Amino acid sequence: MKKLTFIFAILMATTWAKAQQCDVLHTGVTENFYNVCCIDGNTILTCGQNGVILKSIDGGESWEEKYRKTGCKTTELSFYDKNIGYAVCDSALDDYSHQWFLVKTNDGGETWNEVGEPVFSWIESYTALGNQFIRTEVFPIDADNLVVAVSFDGIYKSTDGGLTMRKLANDFTVNETRGLFLDENVGYLVWGYGEEDFVFPGERFPGLAKTEDYGETWTLMEDVANITDDMAFARFYDKNHIRLFGNFYTPEYGYKSILETHDGFDTFEATGYGSFGYLQFAEFYLRAKFTGNGKGVSMHWENDMPGVGRSVSYTEDDGLSWTSYSGYDLPSYRLYDIDGIDTTFFISCENGIVLKNRQFTLMGTEENSSYAATICPNPAKDAITISGEDISVVELYSSLGVCLVKKEMDTESGFINIQDFATGIYYVRIINGQGKSVTKMLMKK
Repeated sequence: MKKLTFIFAILMATTWAKAQQCDVLHTGVTENFYNVCCIDGNTILTCGQNGVILKSIDGGESWEEKYRKTGCKTTELSFYDKNIGYAVCDSALDDYSHQWFLVKTNDGGETWNEVGEPVFSWIESYTALGNQFIRTEVFPIDADNLVVAVSFDGIYKSTDGGLTMRKLANDFTVNETRGLFLDENVGYLVWGYGEEDFVFPGERFPGLAKTEDYGETWTLMEDVANITDDMAFARFYDKNHIRLFGNFYTPEYGYKSILETHDGFDTFEATGYGSFGYLQFAEFYLRAKFTGNGKGVSMHWENDMPGVGRSVSYTEDDGLSWTSYSGYDLPSYRLYDIDGIDTTFFISCENGIVLKNRQFTLMGTEENSSYAATICPNPAKDAITISGEDISVVELYSSLGVCLVKKEMDTESGFINIQDFATGIYYVRIINGQGKSVTKMLMKK
């Protein structure tokens, strides 16, 4: 059996009465994955280095390679429906230029074909970091029309399914893209960095542009751009209701974390009282995903652990408040992108890893119990000993919440043999004679 070693921690917060689970999914390749896309709860695609595109039809349990283009990197996956989708392949020419092209699927990601000619992009005033962090947003409007926004370059449109790409003329500069959305004829593009960002110095203001003609022309919304120091990401409900997250200042509201409109930014207000300090220094691959019912996950860089991973924050009220747990409590992989369906989220990582994070699903943690008990050793390989006062029942659960062992006891200690179980994360629920219980995480070596 191949040994897997990773770090996992349950988020412990008074506002959260449920455990968080995180599965490390090994895809069979070693490339870094820069994007992940959920078509439905079982159909997941991810892409990354060497132009690789992988697909899973069983919720990430197994993966098949569907496309590879050595010398390129696939940086974005976007689907119009369950069949028609696009991926962006990008290759650096030098520190100041790169070229990109689209690959397209008409069968849900089973086969991919290159469409059109490569597009050359020049990056003005780029630094020694190179163009490895170019981010591209793709939004299919329908089966033939799509819009592509390329960081530090501009906005492109195709009306023939990507065969030809036409760069649109705009009087504003698009820098690090943070979100692209279209609803019929109305759409928005959000971008991030502030004027004196340490990576991209110069006049690179964050901003918001709007289209009202299916992406043909775009207008900078000056009233929004002028009150933000940085734009982290956006939550698009529809073409009228939008919530922007970042660092906003108005004379009326002072500094706030959220800018919200219900009429397409004819009027808006700054709301939110959390400082969201991590959003004020938005890093290259900062992402967020909202899946409805108020649930959402954002990932961001921690200043004290560059290159190691990201912190992850959760919301249950559409981003009005967030609960964060440290990147030190995540598996030690560099995180790049996030997507989700319902209450399950997938995070694409380095070295061929995808994290599957099932939110809001399992059971109460020991922080919400008045009953004390211990399990030893932890991590364990062969067996565990459970100790506590007046133990009556011990239950062992998988990370999916399936009960694997239920053992009745009438003593203050006992053991469970776990030798035949696979390496991974499990949960032990210990119940005493008065019905009080505690749930503890167990790591099986």
